[in-house]
Amino acid sequence: TEIGAVLTLPALTLRANVFDMRFRNEIAPIGQLSYIGLPLRKNVPESFRRGVEWDATWRISRRFVLAQNTAYLHARIREYTNDADGRTFRDVAPLLSPAWILNQEIAYQTPSVGKRKAHAEAALGSRYVSESFLANDNDRNFVTPAFHLLNLRLALVVAGQRLTFAANNLTDELYFAGGQVTNGEPHYFVQAGRNYFATLHLRF
Repeated sequence: TEIGAVLTLPALTLRANVFDMRFRNEIAPIGQLSYIGLPLRKNVPESFRRGVEWDATWRISRRFVLAQNTAYLHARIREYTNDADGRTFRDVAPLLSPAWILNQEIAYQTPSVGKRKAHAEAALGSRYVSESFLANDNDRNFVTPAFHLLNLRLALVVAGQRLTFAANNLTDELYFAGGQVTNGEPHYFVQAGRNYFATLHLRF
């Protein structure tokens, strides 16, 4: 079940969406990998995911735009049995299901100049992801910590051709986007530290 609404004003656009997903016999990941590296899964009799998403785009002026996107998730597995030791856990959060994801960006565009309508763009973005579990037992020993990233994007556009430079994870934060539990120990997938990209888009 899903319902959404949009409000559009001359300088502001707001969107909101509420959802409720209920599952029977979900084939859910269990936080472990097979000997060839594929995620292992098992049937979960009953689970649900409920939440709300909302975003806003505010044109502060002709040159500045502020945008944000927020998602809140409340997800639960009614009953989960660990096949390794036979323990049963009730009302637990599914693995790798962070409750909060927040994105914000402020962007600026210079006036166009010349016959080629050349202009420059700059944007500073922020991303926050709350903690999540590595297993379906809500054990605090198996958690991916929350993280916060800052990203910068610069672009030069001339006659429809675009050169973009991106600097990601400006604070060089050590963070993890996932992981697994093996032999009772957490193992994390480390993400890139500060990194840079240059992209050239050509139109013919």
